[in-house]
Amino acid sequence: MDSEKKRIFLNTVFLYIRLALSTVISFISARIVLEKLGAADYGISSLIIGTISFFTVFNFALVQSIQRFLSFALGQKNTRDVKKIYSISQLANLGLALLVLILVETVGELLFYLVLKIPPDRVGVAQGVFQISAAAVVFVILMSVLDALIISYERFSFYAGVYIFDSFFRLAGVIALCFVPWDKLIFYSLVNLGAIVSMYIIKLIYCRVAIPGIVTLSFGVDRKLLSEIFSFSGWNLLEEIVTIVNRQTINIINNINFGVVVNAALGISDQVTNAVFMFINNFQLAFAPPLTKSYAAGHKEQLLSMLIYTTKISFFLLLGAALPLMLNIDYILGLWLKSPPPYTGIFITISLLTCFLNCLAFPVICAAKATGKIKKYQIYSNAILILNVPLCFLTFIVKNPEFPLCAFVFVNAVCVPWRVVWLSKMIPYFRWQEYFKHIVCRCAPCLAAFAALISPAVFLTDVPLYRLLMSVALTIFGFPVIVLLLGLSGAERRDLILTLKKAVSRLKHSGFSGHPAS
Repeated sequence: MDSEKKRIFLNTVFLYIRLALSTVISFISARIVLEKLGAADYGISSLIIGTISFFTVFNFALVQSIQRFLSFALGQKNTRDVKKIYSISQLANLGLALLVLILVETVGELLFYLVLKIPPDRVGVAQGVFQISAAAVVFVILMSVLDALIISYERFSFYAGVYIFDSFFRLAGVIALCFVPWDKLIFYSLVNLGAIVSMYIIKLIYCRVAIPGIVTLSFGVDRKLLSEIFSFSGWNLLEEIVTIVNRQTINIINNINFGVVVNAALGISDQVTNAVFMFINNFQLAFAPPLTKSYAAGHKEQLLSMLIYTTKISFFLLLGAALPLMLNIDYILGLWLKSPPPYTGIFITISLLTCFLNCLAFPVICAAKATGKIKKYQIYSNAILILNVPLCFLTFIVKNPEFPLCAFVFVNAVCVPWRVVWLSKMIPYFRWQEYFKHIVCRCAPCLAAFAALISPAVFLTDVPLYRLLMSVALTIFGFPVIVLLLGLSGAERRDLILTLKKAVSRLKHSGFSGHPAS
């Protein structure tokens, strides 16, 4: 395995250490929060945060552009452009933070009173949560350019460490939630704000010290570069708008038809599926900058190899985590939350299907964005995804809270193969037929073999605990063997084993203090 993949592997190790700790803490926190807030207040919190997140759509689009341009400049070893890109991005984010705050306090207020369905006795508290969340959004926007810089430089050891700190900070706040004498929903919102502000300060100090000469504020603007960044951001903005609109359409339509308790179920579903998807996201996060750098440097074979490898491993990681969870979801929810809101289990199961589609799409999206020419790509792909909105309105007829999520799965299932085929138009040396051959011929046998392996856990016992233990044991001891034998080629198998041996040896000698990506 080449040095690029070795570095990515070590970066992924750091991200998974962060994931293991933050996931455990997140699940502990969720149980306490749901118990102390109650389903109604938990639903109010999820609804307000989701509504305000609509106004961060501009920020997400800009950050993706910043990260792409930073990685491209680093791939071409152009430090001067890195400085200019960061300076432009910093000024843009300051202006964007002000714009979003104005929108939240105007359009957001109208949504709060005219659209959201809040119980009358909690309107005052919900308004306080709304304002606290608005302040949090401003710091998220200011912090995002620092995240883009850290990820582009592949400083994942620090990235993992700071988010572990964030998890413990939030856990401390949740524990304090059990003892505070004032309104718990307000306090919970303040804890979230405190965590975000702390993260911003820590990341700012780190970037100034560890990446010297980059984090400076300059009012001189390269207009050509600014135009390129904002043009790219504009098409990314379309993608983010569609994503937020789809998500909030599901939330609001279910809120109107079924009330805040169903929103609580959606909030828990989002938390669980996000935690599961982090298994893939950590791996894909480590791969995203090298994909762009490979394209910038003109390394064709490396780009194609990484694209196929990333997609396969992403699918295997999700399959190993999701299938046992789906088979045991009701029992796990009962252990975790005691009395989960209605529909939580089925919401999680349907959402995990979307996760499978997203894990297949993400590497292709990264490769497409590496080209910088994404106008038609974004128009056509998002025209498919926005079909979720009219489909969701059929909920008023069918009166089924599961329907909007099913509609979202359907449009994603249509969009994924389209993305792959269209990428061959953007990167001439990419052959979609070969890509599908590599992915289908490796992933389908693994899915079939794993389903056959784990099915005894479902059919041979009616005791939920035994079923869960059997599922976990078969996954831990059987699934890696299936992936090694059926999922990887002979060369990939040998390289992975060799890299694992070297990584273990290196970690024993160096600990976690170094920067594997430097």
